Amino acid sequence: MISSGTIGRWPIIGNGHVIDFLSKSIALGRIAHSYIFYGPEDVGKSRLAFFFAQILLCAGEKEKPCGACPSCRQFDRFFAAHFGKDGQADAAGEPASGDLAVIKKAADKKNITIEQVRELISRLSMSSFLNGHKIGIIKDAHLLSEDAANALLKTLEEPSGRAVVILTTSHPELLPGTIISRSQVLRLRPAPYEEIYDLLLRLGADRSEAQNISRLALGRPALAVKFYENKDFYSAYLDKAREMLDNLNKNAAEKIMYAEGLCKKAGEASGGGQALADLEIFESLARDFILFQLGQKDLMKHWAIMNEIEKAAGGKSLDFLADLSDRIKEAKVYIKANVSPELAIGNLLVGLP
Repeated sequence: MISSGTIGRWPIIGNGHVIDFLSKSIALGRIAHSYIFYGPEDVGKSRLAFFFAQILLCAGEKEKPCGACPSCRQFDRFFAAHFGKDGQADAAGEPASGDLAVIKKAADKKNITIEQVRELISRLSMSSFLNGHKIGIIKDAHLLSEDAANALLKTLEEPSGRAVVILTTSHPELLPGTIISRSQVLRLRPAPYEEIYDLLLRLGADRSEAQNISRLALGRPALAVKFYENKDFYSAYLDKAREMLDNLNKNAAEKIMYAEGLCKKAGEASGGGQALADLEIFESLARDFILFQLGQKDLMKHWAIMNEIEKAAGGKSLDFLADLSDRIKEAKVYIKANVSPELAIGNLLVGLP
């Protein structure tokens, strides 16, 4: 029997359909050799992958994870050592025991390398230390290099023993079809607002803070925890959103200067990644404008800066707001096509009336 999901002090919330499927698979002894957990950023893919791994490695006879067996104790130490205060991974990962290994893209690399995958495969090919499963977790698996993906595919085509590979990704469309076809694919959905709100209350947030952060997280529990635990991160997000609102009514020269400054902060090394993240904020603000104009405040995301939203959206027509949303989507397409982020964002802002 699977016990209620908790990793460290953060409960597993939402996605009961995935947990139910995994529970039945374990009960029936139908464990696949490869899983793909996919869904939005910060929806809890890694957390669920670790929870599933802990269950598979647990030696408890009744509820799993039992929290008391040697594997569970090692797992808890691994989580404490490799996840920061806000529950976000801050290291590439080392095995919690000889039976678990985790890899992700190194900070100084563009992709997950073939060397990382070969090392993972080597670990999975060894005999289990506890006579159970050998598990490898690949975070952001869409960042596998072509060679790394091919090396992994060979392992999936000829799986060894009780080895299980769990891939997490926000972009399953970027994974090779051959890897997808050999994996059990599970989609994670945003969690209900009420569950994230209750989670934050349990972590110590007051009701107003829990309400604002739950709305802002938009169904992503891991992001909500990060906002709550990392006040600087939360404040930086709100400050950036306020800047975006403030620049909507500036003149063309000021808008160009703002676009230049925004992209300079993002840095050239991000390859447009940070600029896309900034546009995601802008896009969610545009959505809130439309909801405000339609009188749907309960569906808005940025409750923490509601006054600024009302001021920025006031007097703007729905046609203007629809055009703003279209322009943001267009800018994202340009950046993904390697157009200069500075040019794409500048064009977006200057083109607004």
